[in-house]
Amino acid sequence: MGGGVAALVALIALEAGWLAFDGAHAILTGDYVTPSTGPHAGQLGPWAALARAIGVDPRSTGMNAFFLAYGGYGWWQARRWRHDCPGGRAS
Repeated sequence: MGGGVAALVALIALEAGWLAFDGAHAILTGDYVTPSTGPHAGQLGPWAALARAIGVDPRSTGMNAFFLAYGGYGWWQARRWRHDCPGGRAS
């Protein structure tokens, strides 16, 4: 796997892993990981405004589960891509 592809797969896995972690954290504790101090304390990111615009409560259990499932699927796909690409571990 070339360096550029490897870096891309690593970034995808990192982002997907964070989504899965944050979704699981929200399910287990009742809230996402948010800043505890500063001007953005307790606030969600810009994605929350988009969720509200389409009628979804960003702190709902459904959204938490979506984060966990989408992140887990993305992480699984990144691992699969790493193994299936030429030069990956399966090659």
